[in-house]
Amino acid sequence: MIVDFFTYSLTVILAFMGLLTGVYFANTSPDEAHAMKKYIPSLQLLTIILAYVVLFVYFDFVLSSLIFFLSFAFIYLYWHKRYINTIDYVVFASLLVISSINKSAHYYMTAIVFVFGILAGILYFVLHTSPKKHISHGHHKHSGKNLTFEQMSSHVLKKYGFFVLLSIFAYVFANMFCGLI
Repeated sequence: MIVDFFTYSLTVILAFMGLLTGVYFANTSPDEAHAMKKYIPSLQLLTIILAYVVLFVYFDFVLSSLIFFLSFAFIYLYWHKRYINTIDYVVFASLLVISSINKSAHYYMTAIVFVFGILAGILYFVLHTSPKKHISHGHHKHSGKNLTFEQMSSHVLKKYGFFVLLSIFAYVFANMFCGLI
């Protein structure tokens, strides 16, 4: 069963609110956020794997394989370590649209994108604040800025708010295209 427009819009907004939730969590406990920074890329990879597991469980193997390979080809082509979460959200926006064909898959995908957003929000916080004690940031580069919570929230909304609109637009376009077929 296909997810209706209203439900789809609410779930997409909820999914992308994970970013602000992550920034908020990190702001309330900055020492813990800086300490867990080295684990975030592995946890994000786990959420991406879960997203594709959902895709393979709920959709045809050939279609899921095609989406899997196209997604990683897209990520590989536009790979830039500084903006990797931005590229991930292009893929997640597409996966949210595709998963809307099946309500269960869409709800799982919403939860996965929300958790990924929490991790991305924490990572954003860590890369834009300085810890009280020196902690290595691994392969990610610190921005050199110490932003306030309000500045970070504003940047996150500006940088990632586009993906909410992209996801909703893609859903509308996909439904119009399917209506023509």
